[in-house]
Amino acid sequence: MKTLCFSLGLLLFVVCCSDATRKLSCPEKCCFVFSEKPIPLKRVTGILRTHQRCQHQAFV
Repeated sequence: MKTLCFSLGLLLFVVCCSDATRKLSCPEKCCFVFSEKPIPLKRVTGILRTHQRCQHQAFV
């Protein structure tokens, strides 16, 4: 019985840790859809670079 409880506790711990590392590896905001069309300079108010961990690097 002790072995079963220990095994279930260990499994729960591993699942929680793996979920936490997945959330830390990717930033909250990444761009997944991009426009290839040029934006008129009059409409540009600022430029930000996407996070380095995002799958696609871009300027927003």
